[in-house]
Amino acid sequence: MSDDELYGRCRDAVAHVTSLREQSTVHKQLGTPKRCLPINNFFVTHEDLTVTYCDLVELFYYRNCAIRVGYINQEIVKVRGMPLEHWQSPDTE
Repeated sequence: MSDDELYGRCRDAVAHVTSLREQSTVHKQLGTPKRCLPINNFFVTHEDLTVTYCDLVELFYYRNCAIRVGYINQEIVKVRGMPLEHWQSPDTE
């Protein structure tokens, strides 16, 4: 499968996860996260250019993609995906 196809699948997976809207629904659909990730690089930039960091970032393996889901107060605020074969998980220590 080409990189374009792999990333296309991940875009579809990200769109699906984003549509779930909240943490409880994500867990019902995707199961238990593989791990929690550091929040230091996962934030939302607002229109006034202020930044809010997610209070939780979870990693899921879904449809051959590594999906990072960022939450604020258990609501999804950011979702990013990458094909598993390209994924290098950041150190959580």
